[in-house]
Amino acid sequence: MAAPWRHLGLGLYQVARTIGVPGHWPALWRDLGAGRAVALPDELHLQAALDWLCRAQDASTAGGVSAGYFMGRGWAPPYPETTGYIIPTLIRGGAALGRPELLGRALELGDWEIELQLGSGAVRGGRARLDRPAYPVVFNTGQVVFGWLALFRALGEERFLAAAARAADWLVTTQDADGKWSRHVYGGMPTVYHTRVAWALFETAADTGEERYGAAARAHIDWALAQSDEHGWSPAMALEAGAMPLTHTIAYSLRGWFESVPYLDARAAAAADRLVRRVAAAMAAAIVPVGGRPASLPAHFGPGWTPIAGSACLTGEAQMVGLWTRLYRRTGDPRFRRAARRLLLGLKAAQSLASGHPGIHGALAGSRPVWGRYLRFAYPNWATKFLADALLEQHPGQLAGLPALPG
Repeated sequence: MAAPWRHLGLGLYQVARTIGVPGHWPALWRDLGAGRAVALPDELHLQAALDWLCRAQDASTAGGVSAGYFMGRGWAPPYPETTGYIIPTLIRGGAALGRPELLGRALELGDWEIELQLGSGAVRGGRARLDRPAYPVVFNTGQVVFGWLALFRALGEERFLAAAARAADWLVTTQDADGKWSRHVYGGMPTVYHTRVAWALFETAADTGEERYGAAARAHIDWALAQSDEHGWSPAMALEAGAMPLTHTIAYSLRGWFESVPYLDARAAAAADRLVRRVAAAMAAAIVPVGGRPASLPAHFGPGWTPIAGSACLTGEAQMVGLWTRLYRRTGDPRFRRAARRLLLGLKAAQSLASGHPGIHGALAGSRPVWGRYLRFAYPNWATKFLADALLEQHPGQLAGLPALPG
């Protein structure tokens, strides 16, 4: 009987920590429906998001970027996976806003990732805590590859391409014969959102000329396409076995397919493109106003893209805004432009700009309301990263002349 009481005590302690900090109150008050949400010009929201990512980096005395600010616990240890794909965001953001110091920060993060890279070439799972043993994870490895390739393309420094190639070698040797990854994966479950790993392999193949990376990526895309039903829905899009797919992991899956299209043969490219358009349109149709407040998406979807009521996953919403924007530029379909603009207004209103708390100001929470199911009372670094990406996608002309950066 001791364990339940211990968990209850811990839960009450975290609730007390959450509501006991005055700097938390504006965000809590707003999500209760009493606070004022404001959408300002894109540049102001982007500056605030990038400033918060810098504070998350500074909060991590061990290097890397803190996994985020948690109301009940404070700043978390650094997270190698998301630090990796924050690197391209800092490079793009610095170029778009004339902030060269962000490239310097990205360089520090890329070197930190090399220091942590395992002897096998893989990237470790979980937070970078030296008091716990390191273990390799497929998805994390693919995401850090994006950071290394972005630095190689921006600076031409070979050590970053070499690190990406070592990681890609490990991904190829770890892959199953049918194209999926079933070892060293989160929850022990092969997933469709590993299409983002396939995308990383395609990008590495482009920079190294190693065709075996591209072959491995195409094998996974074929496997992932086979997991989807006629509507493009798959239980393997979920974060865990038995769960309904989350907008966060749905968006991961779609972005991987979308970016892989140029590297595929005509048959697979047509199938992937068709699937992405179908699912993106279904999700655009699911946008709803919430109690007269800014538009939002349900956090989960069931078969047939049936929305499952509940809180919103802001991380997934930010990812979908970026994807819809890119889809509009590829297809010219106005539905995707309308969906991106509509949801971006809600995200800008959800970004915490009223709080003076350094862990919250400029950040995007995992959920709306902030006590929703996905990362309750937390501001994960990947939510703010994808918000910054979504804002940057609205103004691609400012990035003219910059090398194409993956991630």
